[in-house]
Amino acid sequence: MEVPRDTSNKRPIGKVFIPATAIGTDLSKVLSCPITPVPASLAYLKGLINKTGKTAVQKKLETKVNSQLPFTVDVCVTDAMFLIRSLVDLPAANGGVAGVLLSKLCAHARCVDFVCDTCTSPSIKDNERHMLGAIEVNIVTADPEQKRLKNVNQALSFGLFKISLYKLLAAGWEQDTYKEMIDGHEIYLALEEVCYKFEVKRGSVFRQIVPELGRQHEEADSRLICM
Repeated sequence: MEVPRDTSNKRPIGKVFIPATAIGTDLSKVLSCPITPVPASLAYLKGLINKTGKTAVQKKLETKVNSQLPFTVDVCVTDAMFLIRSLVDLPAANGGVAGVLLSKLCAHARCVDFVCDTCTSPSIKDNERHMLGAIEVNIVTADPEQKRLKNVNQALSFGLFKISLYKLLAAGWEQDTYKEMIDGHEIYLALEEVCYKFEVKRGSVFRQIVPELGRQHEEADSRLICM
């Protein structure tokens, strides 16, 4: 009696070989490439997305661009997270942090775009975050009088904290407390799918939504280009 063979582990190879031989494909070319669960050009075997580092792209572009510093700056476009992480000696209260950020922005130009990244789920980055062991902690920052976290940079690794901080800025900058800072400026805050515009009208800070600048991009870098 013949014992049936277990061919279950050969099925993936068979799916490649059978059609290849049927159409006369050169199998030496097929076997010259690694057989992986995902295309090697798109992802690593562990599941991480295969992507080029930002600095590598920047260096490549800089070699092709010959530019000079402008004499005057009319518009400044800022990555929110880059600016926040660059700050040191932040005030003890969340409201003070909002004031420091606004002061930095208004010093750059009359018109400023403050572009925030966002955290959505499901996301193309979920698998990458999981592979890197990232966890999510619900740290809410909603009160301007609340003391800021001691280690802000560490807290910024949590998506929920970043979003709550951005929303605190969107609500705080609308207060007349910052009227003197905003006067003479146009501040655009791009958050999630909405873009807010702050300016002083009739002696008060006025906030409005700019529908044409609304975007659904998760990364601030992508949104910077599309704005």
